Amino acid sequence: MKRIERCGKKSRRSFALATLGLSTILLLGCSGKTADPRVAIVRGTVEVDAAPAEGVILQLHPLTQDGVPATGVSDKEGHLSISTYTNGDGVVPGSYQVTCTWGTFDPMSRQMTGDRLVGRYASTSDSKLVWEITPGEENDVGVVRLETPGSQKLSNP
Repeated sequence: MKRIERCGKKSRRSFALATLGLSTILLLGCSGKTADPRVAIVRGTVEVDAAPAEGVILQLHPLTQDGVPATGVSDKEGHLSISTYTNGDGVVPGSYQVTCTWGTFDPMSRQMTGDRLVGRYASTSDSKLVWEITPGEENDVGVVRLETPGSQKLSNP
């Protein structure tokens, strides 16, 4: 007959250390600091016609030699997540012109199609949105207010 071993002190200690390590990683990951010293975190919200908009894609086009192109997307609350090298890592400091598109997800092709903003902010010649990203812990770009054609009032960008 085989004897079944129960968890001993060594297993409990390993579990406790693993849990502590994971908790530390999660807390550092949520601190607003980026692990990559080349980039700075960017925070902001996207609204279309005065309501939070999910799935707006932002392209950051460098206006200076030290800038690096970056891409962002808004979540269902309109909050931005912008990436340069890895998902959500932030933006290399510098000046950027920002273009925006807001497609519709096509489940058949598994791609975003069209632009509900009808190209209004899709090119650098049309978008008036410019961001200056400074080195440091966090850059707050505020609320990016976009409007669909036919909305009653026109505002930035």
